[in-house]
Amino acid sequence: WRFKSSYRHFRGNMITVYDDWLQPELQDILKNTFLSSNLPWYLPSTKWSTVVPGIVNKFKDDDRVINSSMMVHPVIIRGYEQHTGGHEALLMYFIRSFFEIISDTDICVNIHRMKANLQHKQPCSKPIFFNPPHIDHVDDIPKDYFAAVCLYYIDDSDGDTFFFDGEWDIIQRVTPKAGRMVLFENEVYHASSPPQKYDGRIVLNTNVFLPNEARCLV
Repeated sequence: WRFKSSYRHFRGNMITVYDDWLQPELQDILKNTFLSSNLPWYLPSTKWSTVVPGIVNKFKDDDRVINSSMMVHPVIIRGYEQHTGGHEALLMYFIRSFFEIISDTDICVNIHRMKANLQHKQPCSKPIFFNPPHIDHVDDIPKDYFAAVCLYYIDDSDGDTFFFDGEWDIIQRVTPKAGRMVLFENEVYHASSPPQKYDGRIVLNTNVFLPNEARCLV
């Protein structure tokens, strides 16, 4: 297997989008894995919410914010493989090879957490809506490293990912597309939104620690 080297990417506001970073046959492997009826899905620790109650309450007066439910499939937690689907090593290979390609050099990538998030269709009549904006909680960042987030969309969907500035104004939104990877620094607030036309939305969420010299990639 070889990664596709002719990926397309566009950058803005500390958020970089990479399209077609996997060959179609590798995209299909991931898609078939996460759409398999044999893959277990679980309630997150937040139960029927995408984030913890404290964050939900923070946006109780924001009419744009909804609180849709989510299922998760853990892959790597605090650097340890969860062995829930037998594909952990393959996914780590994908992520680490991705950074080697976009940097054209060897980068020591520390994968802190990786999980798949599943949201089902949830009709909403608001013109703009999203789940509570948040940053992913990470700790124990190694010295001379920084935290970044990789979002990989398993399949096409219409549940956009929203990105915000410090005043909660939308600075960018990205539509799920099979084979699309979004890379951004961990400090950027973001939020998912449930699909309206598609039956579901599956995103592979990976928190990585990268050496400081790799900030130019984000």
